[in-house]
Amino acid sequence: MPKLNVSARSNDWRAKALSNFTYFPFTLDGEVLASAEGFIQGIKFPPKHQMREIAFLSAGKYAKDFGAEAERKFVWWENQVIPYGTPAHHRLIERAIRAKFEQNADAMNALLSTAGMQITHDIGAPESPTTSLPAVVFCDILIRIREEALKIERPAPLFIAGHYYRLKEKPNGCESQHLPLAIGKYYKFLEWSGSNVMIETGVKGETASIHYSRLEPHDSEA
Repeated sequence: MPKLNVSARSNDWRAKALSNFTYFPFTLDGEVLASAEGFIQGIKFPPKHQMREIAFLSAGKYAKDFGAEAERKFVWWENQVIPYGTPAHHRLIERAIRAKFEQNADAMNALLSTAGMQITHDIGAPESPTTSLPAVVFCDILIRIREEALKIERPAPLFIAGHYYRLKEKPNGCESQHLPLAIGKYYKFLEWSGSNVMIETGVKGETASIHYSRLEPHDSEA
């Protein structure tokens, strides 16, 4: 089974999109958050603490660094005081991660495109015993969200392997991985990848993963 190691430093656009570090704004219980990492670090501080609000509006390593100043005994959310590192703490983090994917189509498309893959999170160093979210818990959350989303009926047109489809909308950089795709050109459909489709790019040996909505049907065969 192919693996995807989730990391903001990865060269794989899917691994970056799945990372908690990545800037994907979302709202949870009326609170605006810049990233899942900002939420994870911000809840370590009690309400009205100046570090809490700054963390909520942060992303990347900048957001993670806020946690170094936290006491790590409790987390605070919605008038609840939750013991740090408990299943209740992890369930709260899962709610935030779910909101990130539900409110950001690009993040959800990246997650769905990992269908059939094993998701891992190995940063190349021993995991801290005081981490907010152990890697195994984080990966289980991502897989659970993915599998639930994949069960939802896909409102997609019929695509036939070997047939050509016209690109009607320019893909974004993370979808196409900056491969040379042109609007109006026909590309051969290869297979589904979650809610994305794999197509030939016209460059020898190169393929691209783009959202199916960017293609329109055409009946000619390869």
